Amino acid sequence: MIKISQAGAIDVNGSGNWTVAADTPRGDVYLLAHNWEDERRAEAFSKRVMERGTIDPDRWVHWRTVYGSDAFQEEEAEAYMYASSLRAGVGRLEDVPENIRTLL
Repeated sequence: MIKISQAGAIDVNGSGNWTVAADTPRGDVYLLAHNWEDERRAEAFSKRVMERGTIDPDRWVHWRTVYGSDAFQEEEAEAYMYASSLRAGVGRLEDVPENIRTLL
């Protein structure tokens, strides 16, 4: 289980499909792998998530990190390491994790 600090309903792409986003204390943001067409249902579920205080990583997808958070800084440092090895010719792009590849 992953400890969370806040959760709320979100329409990620403006399509009218609502899901729940949950933030961890270190700045990782997860999305529930489920959506609703009704914002109120997503908001009600987010309140239950907050009451529980944790999320199951098998039902949530890592979405992003919060700018400036510990998680963001760690991700940036990892991206720098991969970028440096690629520039030096000692790394391969296909070996870079997908979440880091988008930062390069």
